[in-house]
Amino acid sequence: MLLVLFGVPWPYLARLPGIPEHGRDWLFDYFGQPPFLGILFAQAGNVFCWGAVLASTFLFRSAATVWFPAVLGFGFCFYHHSQLDLASDAQAGIGLFFIPVASVGPTAVGVLVGYVIEKWRWRANTLY
Repeated sequence: MLLVLFGVPWPYLARLPGIPEHGRDWLFDYFGQPPFLGILFAQAGNVFCWGAVLASTFLFRSAATVWFPAVLGFGFCFYHHSQLDLASDAQAGIGLFFIPVASVGPTAVGVLVGYVIEKWRWRANTLY
């Protein structure tokens, strides 16, 4: 549940470091007009990011290995949402859906890394 609560405001938190350079409109671009519809539009795509991280948690026994898909998936989204300028082009809004869908790849890499580490730790504990 914490991953979902953390993943929902993630695109907006990624915009905060760009406010000094781009102004406060940089953050408010993600809210849209009216603000409620802009938030729904941004979160419709964001479901892929936090949904993939949430689904990956069911594959692990240890909570320590959940960090790998969470950091890679959310980190990918954080970087790309902080770089997306919606005012640059009419098609820039497509990035609101493409970024979270593309974050499934780094999340899958995190799942593989976490799975290998978890299996290695499990075998190391059973040998001794």
